[in-house]
Order: sequence, then C-alpha cells, then structure tokens
Amino acid sequence: MRSFITLLLCLLTAPTVFANYNIDSLFMVLDRTIDSSVVFIKQREDNIMHLKEKLADNRDPKVHVDLLDSLFHQYISYQSDSAMVYLHQCIEASEKLDGMVHNAEYYRVRLAQQYLQSGNYHDAEALLNSIDVRKLHESEKNYFFRTRSNVSFEIANQTKIENVRQQELEIWRAFKDSILACKNYESDIYLQSLEERLRDEKKYDESLHINDLRLQKYSKPLRRFAIVASCRYQTHKQKNSPREEQLYWLTESAISDVRNAIMNQSSLWELADILSREGDLDRSCKYISFSWDCATEFHSHARTKQISPILNTINVKYREELQRFTRSLTVGMWILALISILLLVSLYYVVKEHRRLKQAKQLIDKKNEDLSAAVNALDESNHKKERYIGYFLELCSVYIDKLESFRINVLRKAQHGQLVEYLSNQKIMALKEADQESLIRCFDDAFLELFPTFVEQFNAMLRPDARIIPPNGQSLTSELRVFALIRLGIDDSAKIAEFLNYSIRTIYNYRTKINKLLVIPKEEFEKRLMEIV
Repeated sequence: MRSFITLLLCLLTAPTVFANYNIDSLFMVLDRTIDSSVVFIKQREDNIMHLKEKLADNRDPKVHVDLLDSLFHQYISYQSDSAMVYLHQCIEASEKLDGMVHNAEYYRVRLAQQYLQSGNYHDAEALLNSIDVRKLHESEKNYFFRTRSNVSFEIANQTKIENVRQQELEIWRAFKDSILACKNYESDIYLQSLEERLRDEKKYDESLHINDLRLQKYSKPLRRFAIVASCRYQTHKQKNSPREEQLYWLTESAISDVRNAIMNQSSLWELADILSREGDLDRSCKYISFSWDCATEFHSHARTKQISPILNTINVKYREELQRFTRSLTVGMWILALISILLLVSLYYVVKEHRRLKQAKQLIDKKNEDLSAAVNALDESNHKKERYIGYFLELCSVYIDKLESFRINVLRKAQHGQLVEYLSNQKIMALKEADQESLIRCFDDAFLELFPTFVEQFNAMLRPDARIIPPNGQSLTSELRVFALIRLGIDDSAKIAEFLNYSIRTIYNYRTKINKLLVIPKEEFEKRLMEIV
C-alpha cells in the first residue's frame, strides 16, 4: 500500500519531460557517435579482458560466480554466443554452491531470455517450462513472467497455425497480468509493463507519466535509458505525436545504444526505416549498414531477420535513386555535349565573322588609303587647277593688254592716215605667230603637267616603229597635240583645227594616220585614250 501511495504521488508530481526537438542537430550527434563507435567497442573489450584476467587469477568460488555474472552482463547485449557460454558456467557454479551466492533458476531464466533474443523461441519456451517458479526470489519472478510473456508473443507472431497463435496470446496476456498483479512498484519491469498496458488502452498521457518516472531513475547514457527512451517513442508513435517528438526519443535511444556498444539494438534500424521512407537515403543507408554489422556481431538470427527487409528496401531505393541520378547525369552530359557543340559552332561563326570583319577592315583601310590618295590627288589637282586658272587669267590679261595697246595704236595710226601702212607691217604679222606659238607652249606645259605619262601611254598603243617622240621631251608634236585635245574632251575636228590654227583636212589626216599605226583594235582606241591619266 505504501508503494502504491508513493507511485501515485510521483505520478502527480513528476514533471512532464520537455525537450528541445532539434532533430537535425541530434542526427549530427548520432553520426559522430557512430563514427566513434570503435572507441566504445574498445572500452567494452577492455572491460571484458579485465574481468577475464581477474577470473583467471581468482581462487574464491563465491568471487568466481560474481566474475562469471559480470562477464555474462558484459556479453548479454554484445555477443549472444559468449553470453550463453558464461550463463551455462553461472548455472553450473551456482548449483555447486547450492544457491549460496546466486540462484541457478534465475540464470536459467536469463538463458531463456538469451534464446529469445537469438530467435530460438521454442528452446526458450521449453527451458522456461522446466523452471520451478517457487525457487525464484520475489524480485526475480517479474523477470520470469516478462520473459515467458515475450516468448509466447513472439511464437504467436511467427506461427501460421491459428489455434497455436490464440493459445500463445492467451499465455502472453496471462503472464502480463501476473506481472501487474505483483504490484512491485519499485521494479522497472513492473513499470514498463504498466506503461505498455496503458499504451495498449490508449491512455497515452498516463503512459507517458509512468515513463517520466522511469526516466528519473535511468539517465543518459545508461543502457536502461535506451530502453526507456524507446518505450517513450512507441507511445508517441501510437499517440501520433509530432514527427520531431517521435524521432527525438528514437534517436536518443539509438545514441545510447551505440555509446554502450550494444549490438542487439533495435532503435537504429527502425530510425533507418523511417528515414528511408522520408527520402533521406544517405543517412538511412549509413544507419542500416551499422545496424546490420551489429546484428551480425551479436549472432542473432531474429535481429538479422528483422533488419533484412529494411536493408533490402533501402538498397532498392538507393539503387533507384542511383539510377535516377545516372539518368539525370546522362541527360546532363547530353545537354552539356549539345551546349559544347553549339559553343563550337558559335566559335566557328565568331572566328569566321572575325575573319570577314578583318578582311572588311583591310578592304576599308585600303579604300581609305585609296580615298586619301584620291583626296590628295584631288587636292593636287585643285592646286593645279587653281594655278592654271591663275595662269590663264594672267595670260588673258596679257592678251587683253596687248589688244588694248594694239587698239590704241590702230586709233592713233588711223588719225594720222597711217592705218593701212601699219596693218601691212611685217612686225604685226610676226606678232600673231609669236602669240600663237606662246599659246601652244603654254598648252603643252599645262597638259603634260596634268598628264605626265600621256606620251608613254599613247605610244604604248602604237607600233614600236611608229611611236612619236617629242623633240625636246617637254613639248608635244602636232599629232600628239591633236589627241591631247581629244583627251580633254574636244572631239570635234573643226574646233581642234580652230584651236591649233590648222585646216580641218590636216586634223583628219592626223587622225587617219594614227588609226593605221595602232596595235590595238580601232574600236578600243578612243576608250583607252580617255583612260590615260
């Protein structure tokens, strides 16, 4: 009654466990813990080695049983085969001491529990049925009841015979009731059974209050804390609590298992299953691989059988993700190849366009040079024109002055009656010829300065033996002068005759003569003549 009152007060006063559910940070802690698992495994191995050394040196039978018990507890969740070896030794040593230190029947119960963890359910059931419960201490009976109920529950889940299944479930419920009937409120087995019963009855808040009491007794990183945290996860899962709250307790349980070098673990592979369904394949693959290695080390067929479907599912999803990634990578490579081709084509056109622009620039530069040359030539031509315009204006001015002087002389001679004598004077006639010659020289000089290669180009159209060479190299002959006027655009023979003071017949003869001396077709002569520069 006093224990019940204590439990009631604890339920009323126990604070609800609150936690900061930063799942991502907790996953990182779990990752680092798994990466450091070799350290925790070495610690356990060191403990085992130390106990074995003490066992080898011990000569006291009672201490011998205690050391065997310690070794069994080191192996119980580490290596199933070794745990069974030391359990058999514990049973043998306890029987020799006639239960003076430990109860051999209790070790048989623990051996049945080890059979259960290894998946040997029927061996566990046979061993439990052979145990005399009356020889168990009161504190050991709850452990017997829980082991027996767990064995019946696993057999019920494994069998395909409905009658056997129903029979085993009845046994499971009966032994669960036996645990609760003991009302040993100081026993964690009782509190766990009560928590599970309340959970099955969907009394989730009351179940969590019981779990609060258990958390007060077992703190991190004790092995028992991992079990209590896992029970809390199961309650939140059935209660459909927020995802973060569920994963928090499952991850805490997994961290505690790894830190205690527990090989017979369940939280980590269940967490891997959840993460694989959520799409976090990298973490789920890491967790399930570690769980598989632990189950293999523990030598539990039951645990490997539980992990295998999850491992296969994760592997299938991982392969599918890898295939999707491969397809995406292939598509990306094709796109990259296409882009590369487009870039090469673009580069080809850029180079081609660059060459075209370079050629265009060279052409423009050449045109600019030609234009500059033409401008310079035009400037020079303009200067020449300006010079010759000034020259011919000056020449005209001279002739105007001469005409004015001649007019004055004529008027003066006419006043004195000497006009006829004056006009018949030979000097007057010679003056006309001198002016004519002066005009011809001016024309020759001006023309040859404008067309310095006229004589050479003109002779190139004549037979070598008929080429015309000016006498002094600076003036033109009569024939050259006729065609010089044609080059200037004066094609009319009458105008040419008038300018040169020749007869039209003479001009005609010159043109006919030159046509007979050509080395090029007559039809091209005038065109080639006009092209002389």
